[in-house]
Amino acid sequence: MGVVGVSVSGWNTEDLDATATKTIVSIGSNQAFKVTEIIITNTDTANTARVEFYDEAASSSPTATAQKLPEIRVPPGETVRIEFKDGPVFTTEVSARAVAGTVAAYDCMVNGIMF
Repeated sequence: MGVVGVSVSGWNTEDLDATATKTIVSIGSNQAFKVTEIIITNTDTANTARVEFYDEAASSSPTATAQKLPEIRVPPGETVRIEFKDGPVFTTEVSARAVAGTVAAYDCMVNGIMF
């Protein structure tokens, strides 16, 4: 049986930074967020974007142990869409950073179920 909850989408409202993370989805108290889809566009036409997701509040120096997924690589000038049948569950906040490439504001979207 799947997770029952409310469908929620979030995205970066600022360019993703190379070191600090930005909030993608805020999660309320006593709630969790199960990822069903991630869509990322790399507007850099020369370099591959490497995006990392963390289960913690946006931070200038994210904690390695809070990294939730392996790095997602997006080829130059491309968009990648990843669907999850049984995606990761975040309990604090979905935050992300682009350690390479360029992920402009509104070019990183995360969809899922808030429960």
